[in-house]
Amino acid sequence: MRTEKETILKITDLKKTFDKKKKITAVDRVSFQIFQGECFGLVGESGSGKSTLGRMIASLETADDGTIIFKDRSLAEWKKQEKYRFYRHIQMVYQNPWSVFSPRMAMEEFLVQGRVNFRLASRKNALEMVKTDLEQIGLPEEYRYRLPHELSGGELQRIVIARALSVNPDVIVFDEATSALDVSIQRNIMEYLVKIQRERDFTSLFIGHDIAVVRSVSHRIGIMFQGKLVEIIESEKLVNEHLHPYTASLLKVSFTLHSRYDEKNGAEEQPANIWKIPQKGCAYAWRCPYARDKCRNEEPKLQEAAKGHWVSCFGRPGS
Repeated sequence: MRTEKETILKITDLKKTFDKKKKITAVDRVSFQIFQGECFGLVGESGSGKSTLGRMIASLETADDGTIIFKDRSLAEWKKQEKYRFYRHIQMVYQNPWSVFSPRMAMEEFLVQGRVNFRLASRKNALEMVKTDLEQIGLPEEYRYRLPHELSGGELQRIVIARALSVNPDVIVFDEATSALDVSIQRNIMEYLVKIQRERDFTSLFIGHDIAVVRSVSHRIGIMFQGKLVEIIESEKLVNEHLHPYTASLLKVSFTLHSRYDEKNGAEEQPANIWKIPQKGCAYAWRCPYARDKCRNEEPKLQEAAKGHWVSCFGRPGS
Protein backbone atom coordinates (compact mmCIF):
# COMPACT_ATOMS: atom_id res chain seq x y z
CA MET A 1 0.00 0.00 0.00
CA ARG A 2 1.22 3.49 -0.78
CA THR A 3 2.54 5.63 2.06
CA GLU A 4 1.28 8.91 0.56
CA LYS A 5 -2.00 9.98 2.08
CA GLU A 6 -2.72 13.28 0.35
CA THR A 7 -6.36 13.18 -0.73
CA ILE A 8 -7.07 14.35 -4.27
CA LEU A 9 -10.77 13.32 -4.39
CA LYS A 10 -13.19 13.14 -1.50
CA ILE A 11 -16.71 11.85 -2.18
CA THR A 12 -19.30 12.31 0.57
CA ASP A 13 -22.90 11.01 0.67
CA LEU A 14 -23.19 11.03 -3.12
CA LYS A 15 -26.63 10.16 -4.45
CA LYS A 16 -28.11 9.83 -7.95
CA THR A 17 -31.65 8.76 -8.85
CA PHE A 18 -33.07 8.05 -12.29
CA ASP A 19 -36.76 7.84 -13.21
CA LYS A 20 -38.16 9.75 -10.25
CA LYS A 21 -41.57 8.01 -10.54
CA LYS A 22 -40.08 4.54 -10.03
CA LYS A 23 -37.34 5.92 -7.77
CA ILE A 24 -34.44 3.94 -9.20
CA THR A 25 -31.46 4.97 -7.09
CA ALA A 26 -28.26 4.29 -9.01
CA VAL A 27 -25.89 5.66 -6.36
CA ASP A 28 -27.04 5.72 -2.75
CA ARG A 29 -25.12 7.81 -0.20
CA VAL A 30 -21.64 6.70 -1.27
CA SER A 31 -18.61 8.08 0.57
CA PHE A 32 -14.90 7.38 0.04
CA GLN A 33 -11.67 9.13 -0.89
CA ILE A 34 -8.92 8.64 -3.44
CA PHE A 35 -5.31 9.44 -2.57
CA GLN A 36 -2.84 11.22 -4.82
CA GLY A 37 -0.99 8.78 -7.07
CA GLU A 38 -3.08 5.69 -6.31
CA CYS A 39 -5.32 3.55 -8.47
CA PHE A 40 -8.64 3.01 -6.73
CA GLY A 41 -10.62 0.08 -8.12
CA LEU A 42 -14.40 0.01 -8.15
CA VAL A 43 -16.10 -3.35 -8.64
CA GLY A 44 -19.70 -4.48 -8.89
CA GLU A 45 -22.10 -6.37 -11.13
CA SER A 46 -24.17 -4.69 -13.83
CA GLY A 47 -26.61 -2.22 -12.31
CA SER A 48 -24.54 -1.61 -9.18
CA GLY A 49 -24.08 2.08 -9.99
CA LYS A 50 -20.31 2.07 -10.49
CA SER A 51 -20.34 3.70 -13.96
CA THR A 52 -22.81 6.36 -12.82
CA LEU A 53 -20.50 7.12 -9.92
CA GLY A 54 -17.55 7.45 -12.31
CA ARG A 55 -19.50 9.80 -14.58
CA MET A 56 -20.43 12.02 -11.63
CA ILE A 57 -16.78 12.23 -10.57
CA ALA A 58 -15.89 13.24 -14.14
CA SER A 59 -18.70 15.83 -14.02
CA LEU A 60 -20.60 14.14 -16.85
CA GLU A 61 -23.59 13.48 -14.57
CA THR A 62 -24.98 15.79 -11.90
CA ALA A 63 -25.47 14.37 -8.42
CA ASP A 64 -28.85 14.77 -6.73
CA ASP A 65 -27.15 15.17 -3.37
CA GLY A 66 -23.75 14.88 -1.73
CA THR A 67 -20.40 16.46 -2.52
CA ILE A 68 -17.33 15.74 -4.64
CA ILE A 69 -14.24 17.59 -3.41
CA PHE A 70 -11.42 17.83 -5.94
CA LYS A 71 -8.22 19.29 -4.54
CA ASP A 72 -10.03 20.89 -1.58
CA ARG A 73 -12.69 22.45 -3.79
CA SER A 74 -16.24 21.21 -4.38
CA LEU A 75 -17.19 20.54 -8.00
CA ALA A 76 -20.40 22.46 -7.31
CA GLU A 77 -18.31 25.60 -6.86
CA TRP A 78 -16.86 25.51 -10.37
CA LYS A 79 -18.46 28.25 -12.41
CA LYS A 80 -19.76 27.55 -15.90
CA GLN A 81 -16.79 29.20 -17.58
CA GLU A 82 -14.41 27.17 -15.40
CA LYS A 83 -15.92 23.81 -16.31
CA TYR A 84 -14.00 23.69 -19.57
CA ARG A 85 -10.71 23.81 -17.68
CA PHE A 86 -11.95 21.22 -15.21
CA TYR A 87 -12.37 18.59 -17.94
CA ARG A 88 -8.62 18.66 -18.50
CA HIS A 89 -8.00 17.72 -14.87
CA ILE A 90 -10.25 14.63 -14.87
CA GLN A 91 -10.19 12.60 -18.07
CA MET A 92 -12.32 9.54 -18.87
CA VAL A 93 -11.52 6.38 -20.85
CA TYR A 94 -14.59 4.41 -21.92
CA GLN A 95 -15.31 0.73 -22.53
CA ASN A 96 -15.61 0.87 -26.32
CA PRO A 97 -12.64 2.60 -28.02
CA TRP A 98 -14.39 2.65 -31.42
CA SER A 99 -17.09 4.96 -30.06
CA VAL A 100 -14.71 7.91 -29.58
CA PHE A 101 -13.20 7.97 -33.09
CA SER A 102 -14.45 9.58 -36.27
CA PRO A 103 -13.95 6.95 -39.00
CA ARG A 104 -12.10 9.48 -41.18
CA MET A 105 -9.84 10.91 -38.48
CA ALA A 106 -6.18 9.88 -38.56
CA MET A 107 -4.53 8.99 -35.27
CA GLU A 108 -2.30 12.07 -35.23
CA GLU A 109 -5.32 14.36 -35.45
CA PHE A 110 -6.95 12.53 -32.55
CA LEU A 111 -3.79 12.83 -30.45
CA VAL A 112 -3.21 16.55 -31.07
CA GLN A 113 -6.76 17.64 -30.29
CA GLY A 114 -6.39 17.53 -26.50
CA ARG A 115 -3.30 19.71 -26.31
CA VAL A 116 -4.66 22.18 -28.88
CA ASN A 117 -8.18 22.40 -27.44
CA PHE A 118 -6.91 23.01 -23.91
CA ARG A 119 -4.27 25.44 -25.23
CA LEU A 120 -1.39 23.42 -23.85
CA ALA A 121 0.55 23.61 -27.14
CA SER A 122 0.32 25.08 -30.60
CA ARG A 123 -0.82 22.73 -33.35
CA LYS A 124 2.72 22.62 -34.73
CA ASN A 125 4.21 21.64 -31.37
CA ALA A 126 1.39 19.17 -30.70
CA LEU A 127 2.11 17.40 -33.99
CA GLU A 128 5.76 17.11 -32.99
CA MET A 129 4.71 15.39 -29.76
CA VAL A 130 2.74 12.65 -31.52
CA LYS A 131 5.85 10.55 -32.15
CA THR A 132 6.60 10.51 -28.41
CA ASP A 133 2.96 9.71 -27.61
CA LEU A 134 3.08 6.67 -29.88
CA GLU A 135 6.46 5.52 -28.55
CA GLN A 136 5.13 5.60 -24.99
CA ILE A 137 2.31 3.21 -25.89
CA GLY A 138 4.54 0.89 -27.91
CA LEU A 139 3.35 1.83 -31.42
CA PRO A 140 5.57 2.91 -34.37
CA GLU A 141 5.41 6.45 -35.72
CA GLU A 142 3.76 5.27 -38.95
CA TYR A 143 0.54 4.74 -36.95
CA ARG A 144 0.02 8.50 -36.86
CA TYR A 145 -1.39 8.36 -40.39
CA ARG A 146 -3.68 5.36 -39.86
CA LEU A 147 -7.46 5.46 -39.64
CA PRO A 148 -9.48 3.70 -36.90
CA HIS A 149 -10.44 0.70 -39.04
CA GLU A 150 -6.75 -0.03 -39.63
CA LEU A 151 -6.10 -0.66 -35.94
CA SER A 152 -7.12 -3.41 -33.53
CA GLY A 153 -9.28 -2.75 -30.50
CA GLY A 154 -6.27 -2.97 -28.20
CA GLU A 155 -4.27 -0.50 -30.32
CA LEU A 156 -7.18 1.94 -30.38
CA GLN A 157 -7.58 1.72 -26.61
CA ARG A 158 -3.87 2.45 -26.15
CA ILE A 159 -4.25 5.57 -28.28
CA VAL A 160 -7.30 6.67 -26.26
CA ILE A 161 -5.22 6.28 -23.09
CA ALA A 162 -2.33 8.19 -24.69
CA ARG A 163 -4.64 11.08 -25.54
CA ALA A 164 -5.98 11.17 -21.98
CA LEU A 165 -2.41 11.30 -20.66
CA SER A 166 -1.37 13.95 -23.20
CA VAL A 167 -3.19 16.75 -21.34
CA ASN A 168 -1.50 15.86 -18.02
CA PRO A 169 -4.69 15.19 -16.06
CA ASP A 170 -4.78 14.84 -12.29
CA VAL A 171 -7.18 11.88 -12.46
CA ILE A 172 -8.17 9.39 -15.16
CA VAL A 173 -11.43 7.46 -14.82
CA PHE A 174 -11.26 4.09 -16.62
CA ASP A 175 -14.86 2.92 -17.12
CA GLU A 176 -14.75 -0.79 -18.07
CA ALA A 177 -11.79 0.19 -20.22
CA THR A 178 -10.73 -3.38 -21.06
CA SER A 179 -13.95 -5.41 -20.88
CA ALA A 180 -14.72 -5.09 -24.62
CA LEU A 181 -11.34 -6.54 -25.60
CA ASP A 182 -10.20 -10.12 -26.12
CA VAL A 183 -8.61 -11.73 -23.06
CA SER A 184 -5.06 -11.70 -24.50
CA ILE A 185 -5.38 -8.06 -25.57
CA GLN A 186 -6.95 -7.20 -22.23
CA ARG A 187 -3.92 -8.61 -20.43
CA ASN A 188 -1.57 -6.49 -22.56
CA ILE A 189 -3.56 -3.34 -21.77
CA MET A 190 -3.54 -4.16 -18.04
CA GLU A 191 0.23 -4.67 -18.07
CA TYR A 192 0.58 -1.37 -19.91
CA LEU A 193 -1.60 0.45 -17.36
CA VAL A 194 0.47 -0.92 -14.47
CA LYS A 195 3.65 0.21 -16.25
CA ILE A 196 2.52 3.77 -16.93
CA GLN A 197 1.02 4.04 -13.44
CA ARG A 198 4.49 3.42 -12.04
CA GLU A 199 6.20 5.71 -14.53
CA ARG A 200 3.77 8.64 -14.50
CA ASP A 201 2.46 8.27 -10.93
CA PHE A 202 -0.99 9.57 -11.92
CA THR A 203 -4.20 9.03 -9.98
CA SER A 204 -6.92 6.81 -11.41
CA LEU A 205 -10.32 5.30 -10.74
CA PHE A 206 -10.55 1.90 -12.44
CA ILE A 207 -14.13 0.63 -12.81
CA GLY A 208 -14.89 -2.97 -13.74
CA HIS A 209 -17.07 -6.00 -13.07
CA ASP A 210 -14.24 -8.58 -12.94
CA ILE A 211 -12.73 -8.36 -9.46
CA ALA A 212 -9.55 -10.22 -10.48
CA VAL A 213 -8.86 -7.79 -13.33
CA VAL A 214 -9.47 -4.72 -11.18
CA ARG A 215 -7.33 -6.13 -8.37
CA SER A 216 -4.39 -6.55 -10.75
CA VAL A 217 -4.08 -2.79 -11.34
CA SER A 218 -5.43 -1.15 -8.18
CA HIS A 219 -3.99 -0.26 -4.78
CA ARG A 220 -7.38 -0.33 -3.04
CA ILE A 221 -10.75 -1.72 -4.09
CA GLY A 222 -14.27 -0.53 -3.34
CA ILE A 223 -17.10 -3.07 -3.72
CA MET A 224 -20.50 -1.74 -4.84
CA PHE A 225 -23.85 -3.49 -4.58
CA GLN A 226 -27.12 -1.90 -5.76
CA GLY A 227 -25.87 1.65 -5.43
CA LYS A 228 -24.10 1.22 -2.09
CA LEU A 229 -20.45 0.86 -1.22
CA VAL A 230 -20.25 -2.27 0.97
CA GLU A 231 -16.50 -2.78 1.40
CA ILE A 232 -13.19 -0.95 0.88
CA ILE A 233 -9.99 -2.95 1.20
CA GLU A 234 -6.36 -2.89 0.06
CA SER A 235 -6.00 -4.99 -3.08
CA GLU A 236 -3.19 -7.13 -1.68
CA LYS A 237 -5.42 -8.12 1.26
CA LEU A 238 -8.55 -8.74 -0.79
CA VAL A 239 -8.42 -12.53 -1.18
CA ASN A 240 -7.53 -13.45 2.40
CA GLU A 241 -8.98 -10.61 4.50
CA HIS A 242 -12.26 -9.60 2.84
CA LEU A 243 -15.26 -9.53 5.18
CA HIS A 244 -18.43 -8.87 3.19
CA PRO A 245 -20.33 -11.93 1.83
CA TYR A 246 -20.88 -10.12 -1.48
CA THR A 247 -17.12 -9.66 -1.90
CA ALA A 248 -16.72 -13.40 -1.29
CA SER A 249 -19.39 -13.99 -3.92
CA LEU A 250 -17.54 -11.88 -6.51
CA LEU A 251 -14.27 -13.64 -5.78
CA LYS A 252 -15.91 -17.04 -6.21
CA VAL A 253 -17.40 -16.08 -9.56
CA SER A 254 -14.09 -14.65 -10.74
CA PHE A 255 -12.10 -17.79 -10.01
CA THR A 256 -14.77 -20.44 -10.77
CA LEU A 257 -16.24 -20.76 -14.25
CA HIS A 258 -18.70 -23.64 -13.69
CA SER A 259 -20.23 -23.11 -10.27
CA ARG A 260 -23.33 -21.07 -9.47
CA TYR A 261 -23.08 -21.76 -5.76
CA ASP A 262 -20.29 -20.97 -3.32
CA GLU A 263 -20.12 -23.98 -1.02
CA LYS A 264 -17.75 -22.22 1.38
CA ASN A 265 -19.75 -19.02 1.75
CA GLY A 266 -23.19 -20.24 0.71
CA ALA A 267 -23.59 -17.30 -1.68
CA GLU A 268 -25.83 -17.68 -4.70
CA GLU A 269 -24.58 -15.96 -7.84
CA GLN A 270 -27.43 -13.98 -9.34
CA PRO A 271 -27.65 -10.90 -11.50
CA ALA A 272 -28.64 -7.62 -9.90
CA ASN A 273 -32.37 -6.93 -9.67
CA ILE A 274 -33.02 -3.23 -9.16
CA TRP A 275 -36.73 -3.94 -8.57
CA LYS A 276 -35.95 -6.22 -5.63
CA ILE A 277 -34.17 -3.65 -3.49
CA PRO A 278 -35.74 -3.90 -0.01
CA GLN A 279 -37.41 -0.85 1.48
CA LYS A 280 -35.49 -1.26 4.74
CA GLY A 281 -32.51 -3.11 6.08
CA CYS A 282 -29.47 -4.32 4.13
CA ALA A 283 -29.88 -4.41 0.35
CA TYR A 284 -27.92 -7.67 0.23
CA ALA A 285 -30.00 -9.46 2.88
CA TRP A 286 -32.19 -11.29 0.34
CA ARG A 287 -29.10 -12.94 -1.16
CA CYS A 288 -26.93 -13.30 1.94
CA PRO A 289 -26.54 -16.72 3.63
CA TYR A 290 -25.73 -15.03 6.94
CA ALA A 291 -28.65 -12.60 7.03
CA ARG A 292 -30.59 -12.35 10.28
CA ASP A 293 -33.50 -10.23 11.50
CA LYS A 294 -31.28 -7.24 12.24
CA CYS A 295 -30.02 -7.30 8.65
CA ARG A 296 -33.57 -7.20 7.29
CA ASN A 297 -34.66 -4.33 9.53
CA GLU A 298 -31.61 -2.09 9.94
CA GLU A 299 -29.27 -0.74 7.29
CA PRO A 300 -25.60 -1.32 8.13
CA LYS A 301 -23.26 1.64 7.86
CA LEU A 302 -19.83 1.58 6.28
CA GLN A 303 -17.48 1.31 9.27
CA GLU A 304 -13.75 0.75 9.73
CA ALA A 305 -13.18 -2.89 10.69
CA ALA A 306 -9.38 -2.54 10.63
CA LYS A 307 -6.96 0.18 9.60
CA GLY A 308 -7.85 1.12 6.03
CA HIS A 309 -10.47 -1.64 5.78
CA TRP A 310 -14.11 -0.57 5.73
CA VAL A 311 -17.15 -2.83 5.60
CA SER A 312 -20.93 -2.47 5.76
CA CYS A 313 -22.32 -5.70 7.24
CA PHE A 314 -24.12 -7.08 10.31
CA GLY A 315 -24.36 -10.68 9.24
CA ARG A 316 -20.84 -11.85 8.46
CA PRO A 317 -19.40 -14.63 10.64
CA GLY A 318 -17.91 -13.30 13.87
CA SER A 319 -19.66 -9.94 13.70
